[in-house]
Order: sequence, then C-alpha cells, then structure tokens
Amino acid sequence: AIKKDAFKIWQELSSAMQTSTTAQVESDRIMTYLTTSKITDGVWRGTHEGYIINWLEQVRSYSEIIGHEIHKHMLRSMLEQALHGIDDYDKIKDIETQLAQKSGDKLTFDEYKDQVNSTAHHLDAKLLRKTRGSQ
Repeated sequence: AIKKDAFKIWQELSSAMQTSTTAQVESDRIMTYLTTSKITDGVWRGTHEGYIINWLEQVRSYSEIIGHEIHKHMLRSMLEQALHGIDDYDKIKDIETQLAQKSGDKLTFDEYKDQVNSTAHHLDAKLLRKTRGSQ
C-alpha cells in the first residue's frame, strides 16, 4: 500500500481545486460580485455589518480558490466602491484625505476596514433605534 502524508494530499487537492473548471467559474462569479456589488443597489436586504461580513467572506473564498490573497490596495479600492453612496462611509475617505494632506499617511486596508466596521455598527444601531421608535 502506498502511504501519503496528509500535507501532500492537501497540496494535491488544493492544486486540483485551483485549476478545475468549477474553480474558474466560481472565482469569476465571486470576482464579479466583489467588483460590482454595491450596498446601495437594493439587492442586499440585511444589515450594514452583514453586508461587510458577506463581502469579506467572498474575498476569503476567492483567495482560497485562487491560492493567494488579493492585494490589499485593490481590496481597499473595491470595498470603497461597494460602500460608495452612503455618506457615513464616504466621510471615512474624506477625513483620510484631509489627514493625508497634513501627515502624508493613508489608512491601511485593515485600518480602513476597522473604520468601516465601526461605521456599519453605528449605522445599524441608528436604524434599529429608528425602527423601534416608529413601532
């Protein structure tokens, strides 16, 4: 009997997953979602936090399929576009631009994501208070 270690088997499975037709179709579908989805397009019916969690999960799935991560600068740009049109998210970029003019520093993707998550939490809480107040 031929013995293979678990890591070797995992490598072979991962390689097959990354090159299969199914993987290609799925990665194309996910990339289309990441580049065209907008929180304001009326498709998403959940919370702001839920949208962001879902969007980031799609990023994780895409990276897993293709075998490497999307560059953080590209992710930042795609997430900005997905959230564009809601003033509270747009303000994050506006404030960063003003700070960058003074210090030259820009937010990393992770710092931007933290600001977005904080804003989403605030927007969801505000919507919940508004919903409860109208009942």
